[in-house]
Amino acid sequence: MRLKSIELQGFKSFVDRTRLEFDEGITAILGPNGCGKSNIVDAVRWVLGEQSAKQLRGERMDDIIFKGTTKRRPVGIAEVTLTFDNDDRGLPVEFTEVAIKRRVTRDGGSDYFLNGSLCRLKDLRDLFYDSGVNNTSYSIIEESMIKQILNENNTELRRLLEEGSGITKYKARRKETQRKLDRTQQDLTRLYDIIDEIGREVRSLQRQVGKARRHQKLFKEIRALDLSLARRRHGELDIQEADAREKLEHFRTDAETGVGELAELQARIEASRPQLDEREAERHQLEEALQAFEEELQESQRQALVLQHRIEEHERRIRDNGAAADEAVARQQEIEGQIERLGEHRGTIETELSGTGGELNEHAEKLSVLEDRLARDRAALDEATRMNLEVIESDASHRSHLRELQVKQENRRERMTILATERDSILQAGREAEGRLQELAGKRLGGTERRTDLLRDLAAREKAEAELEVGAHELQEQTSSLQARLEATRSTCDLLQRLHDDYEGYGQGAREVLRQHGSGGRVQGGLAELLQVSTADRPALEALLTDLVDAVVVTDTTTAVELVAELRSNESGRAAFLSSSGTHGTQADLEATGGRAAAEVITGPGAELPAVRRLLAGAVIFADDAAAVGAAEQWGGEGVLTCVSRSGLLVRSDGTVRGGAAAADDGLLGRREKLEKLQTDVEDLEGRLEKARRKVADNRTGREELREALISGRGDLTTLDAELGRLQVEIAQATQTRDTATERAAGMETEKTGLAEQVAALAAEEQALTDRLDASGRERVDTTTRREDLRNRVDEIELDRDEARAHLEELRLGRQRRESQLREAETTLEHLRGNVGELFARRERLAEESEVAGESMTVLGEELTLKRDVLGKAMDERGRRRQVVRAAAEAIGVLNDEMRGWHERVQTIEKARGGFRDQAHGMETLLATLDVRRNNLEERVEFDHQGSFQDLVTAVKEEDLPPELERDGDVFQVEEASSLLEAKRTKLGSLGPINHLALEEYETRKERLDFLEGQRDDVEKARDDLVKAITEINRTARKRFMATFEEVRRNYIAVFQTLFKGGRADLRLVRSDDPLESHLRITAQPTGKVVDHVSLLSGGERCLTALSLLFAVYLVKPSPFCMLDEADAPLDDSNIKRFVTMLREFSSNTQFLVITHNKLTMETANHLYGVTMMEPGCSSIVSVKFSDVAGSANDSELSDAITARRLDIDQHEDARGEQGQEILEFDTLEDAVPDEEINADGGKLEASE
Repeated sequence: MRLKSIELQGFKSFVDRTRLEFDEGITAILGPNGCGKSNIVDAVRWVLGEQSAKQLRGERMDDIIFKGTTKRRPVGIAEVTLTFDNDDRGLPVEFTEVAIKRRVTRDGGSDYFLNGSLCRLKDLRDLFYDSGVNNTSYSIIEESMIKQILNENNTELRRLLEEGSGITKYKARRKETQRKLDRTQQDLTRLYDIIDEIGREVRSLQRQVGKARRHQKLFKEIRALDLSLARRRHGELDIQEADAREKLEHFRTDAETGVGELAELQARIEASRPQLDEREAERHQLEEALQAFEEELQESQRQALVLQHRIEEHERRIRDNGAAADEAVARQQEIEGQIERLGEHRGTIETELSGTGGELNEHAEKLSVLEDRLARDRAALDEATRMNLEVIESDASHRSHLRELQVKQENRRERMTILATERDSILQAGREAEGRLQELAGKRLGGTERRTDLLRDLAAREKAEAELEVGAHELQEQTSSLQARLEATRSTCDLLQRLHDDYEGYGQGAREVLRQHGSGGRVQGGLAELLQVSTADRPALEALLTDLVDAVVVTDTTTAVELVAELRSNESGRAAFLSSSGTHGTQADLEATGGRAAAEVITGPGAELPAVRRLLAGAVIFADDAAAVGAAEQWGGEGVLTCVSRSGLLVRSDGTVRGGAAAADDGLLGRREKLEKLQTDVEDLEGRLEKARRKVADNRTGREELREALISGRGDLTTLDAELGRLQVEIAQATQTRDTATERAAGMETEKTGLAEQVAALAAEEQALTDRLDASGRERVDTTTRREDLRNRVDEIELDRDEARAHLEELRLGRQRRESQLREAETTLEHLRGNVGELFARRERLAEESEVAGESMTVLGEELTLKRDVLGKAMDERGRRRQVVRAAAEAIGVLNDEMRGWHERVQTIEKARGGFRDQAHGMETLLATLDVRRNNLEERVEFDHQGSFQDLVTAVKEEDLPPELERDGDVFQVEEASSLLEAKRTKLGSLGPINHLALEEYETRKERLDFLEGQRDDVEKARDDLVKAITEINRTARKRFMATFEEVRRNYIAVFQTLFKGGRADLRLVRSDDPLESHLRITAQPTGKVVDHVSLLSGGERCLTALSLLFAVYLVKPSPFCMLDEADAPLDDSNIKRFVTMLREFSSNTQFLVITHNKLTMETANHLYGVTMMEPGCSSIVSVKFSDVAGSANDSELSDAITARRLDIDQHEDARGEQGQEILEFDTLEDAVPDEEINADGGKLEASE
């Protein structure tokens, strides 16, 4: 691979399209300061992917675009194209010529092209990886970089070594892998958070599921017990019904005739119908089995065809492998013949080389004699030719000027033609760009509208998600609050229920009576339960009723006396009784007191009791204590007035006062109302809690749906932004193309007019110059005649000298050709020997493949024979099965005919039937009663269990019954089962509210949790794979770096000692955990000097030291081309000669493009490019090509010296290694690349920026 050409347009000072073509060897680029030479280096660095404007000597990237001059306007685009010759496939593409181009516009657009096709910068970097060519490699060396190579931080030197060892691609690959690892870790963190959140939900649901499953188990056992009992009772009714029907049939026998035959016919029909259905099902099964068998038969036939094709494929492969093996044998024999002939040829060349040395020395002495004679004769000729030269120079100047005028005229006429053609093309391109611009603007408008809609939708979803998040917290708090309130209310309710059920608060006797007799019948209940009073009036009523609050209400006085006797006989304490019979007391006139009559504040069944009415007849309730006291003191009516305040203070008009503090909840009055209110509150709280839980579940579902929608929407937005970005770039390009076309068309028209004026002026100047040439020609003839005589003698001597020199040069070239042929012969021998080994390995591989194919063919043949036997038997079986299907169809037809006859007979008998006799009426009534009882049982079961009775009782299995039920087989005690059923129902009620949705929600959340955990495992595996990949990249990079480092070190010592003709040099790694991060220590001590650091060397010595390192890398891995930007500036003439000698030595493998001001460097170049600014601010190129510059004897001596020194160094270093002496500050290569790799997260291998 080599650099073929560079083409620039609009790049910095190269405003016009400029092309530089390069051949092999050394190309020098020269010109005065400021003419734009270094812009060529910047162009190469830029097109190879440089992204830093400062590296290109600018502030912004658009600084590289031509900014205009006083005569030229700025341009809007800059592009550079590098073309590579890829005949040797140095680049991994199938093109023999590879052109890469970069284009940038002032609006910031930047594009890369590969052979005219748009591509990415990453594609170009991947293409040039490990080729020694990129914007930061050692293929571009500037004077500043020469100094930086020896800097203490080793940045440039390390970059050279990394490029030389080929680990740059590994670093880029590791950087990409590290990015993937970071993204994977972020995904893993998100998964951990989601799994943790869903795990908490699953655990909570799991507890609810346990309670729901206990509920299901109890419900299932209750259902099984209930249905089993119903089935037992239903069976008993069936037995009774069967007995009644038997008697009824006995009565019907005498009354009816033909009933037995009718029953027999119906029995036959009923018995035959299942048989018919069974035969129909059997025929259907036979048909399905036949169809499945035929499908299997077709599959077997297909498999047999596949086996046949595979056998034929193996036969073809065996034939192909045999032919390839025969070809390999022939090729191997041919190569062995070539090896033998090349060996003989190498011996001949070595013999010829040994005899050419003496002949070269003899001809060199003869040439020296001729050179001395020629020098004497030329001195005599100089005076004679001086005058002639003056005339010739004048004539040549005039002719050169004439040719320039003619060329200028021709160039301008040609330029005018080109301008006309290009102007038409550019105008057409501008029109096309205008159309494309309108099309792109429409697309961008549509994309912008879609993006606005999408942003609006995303904002709405994000807002909704935020609202749901807030709502989730509120709902969670609300649920927790409701749960706490429910538990507290339920606890209070349970306590009050127990107090109410145990009649707590009543006296011993009253509690005993109520427990024994309950409420209902003669004992109607406790007085406190039969009275209803408001909360505000409750203390006042309790103060009035005092000991009667816990009285027992009975129907009459007799009952009360009997209950008192019962208490006395049982010694169960005392109790007060109120009879509901009797007369009411008179109601005093209490309106004048200003209070409210106590009898008016009570309601309920106990409010109308005579005893209560009499007790409350003279009682008044007041709002406060003062009113009650005042009314009692002022009472002047009949009898005693009792005044009670709502706080419980009782004051009588006779002076009795009773009161004090009591617990608010200690009284019996209002306990039932409070219990009922609490039960209502529990139901209300349970309903509210269930609604809140459903809202929490709905909120969670809504948030998950919104999150998924947001992720999808953000992905769509990213895609749409990328599309809009691409459209924006295309619009900018189209706009630039249109504007540029308009500007260029106008400029071309102006330029064309100016060119026409220039052509006319040049024609007049040409005529005047022709007249001057005629006079000068006559003068030149006279001077030439006088010089010819002296010139003839010098020519004869020069001819002899040239013949001797040519013969000597021919001998040297012949020797070089023979040496080159000898090296080529050795290389070819090595290549052919390698081919022989490859062919032998290929023959063995083909033989193994043929053997495997033969074995496979044998196995497949046996399998094919077996498959064909099975197919024959299957064909017979298919015929037999078809016969069976036909026989089944015929049997069904016979049975259908019999059933039609039976149906006709039944219809005949039914026409002759009569009604029932009177004797059967009683049995029919009994059957009706049994049927009602059975229907009631079935309806109750169907209502309770929601299903058909027969299906329900049939579906009950023995294992569904509770294990604690004692049974013998399926027989159990009905009474025991009934008691167990009631206990189970009580236990079911004690479970409280059940979240039946938890089962389904738990399965859904558990399934999602399992799915996420599976994703987590997959992502963790991907993360581990990435870590392993990074570890392997680090291992490979370290090994390659250490191997290259040792080679470069030895080359550096050899090149340094050759350039400095001795001295001491070395390159070492300072030990650290990782050789890729180790400091590099450079030792350089020219002969006779002792310096501790390279910074103490002179400028020229530092430059030669840096070049020694550079050429040491080139010896390991040459770059296809190398650009040196004034790298020779610090060197004097003596060191320049060494420098150019090195360039010639390495130019056989590398193209050198040297920007220089040094004449010695220019002299060694094969080609020269001059950079000038004929127009201020605009660079142009002048090309000069020399004939090939032959290498001098010094070149071969330098090459031999480097080779010899390298051999000495290798022997010396290998001997030191065998003696165990330390060569590097790493003891061995294994120390530098340890088995235990550095953790990939440590980031030990970083990309050079």
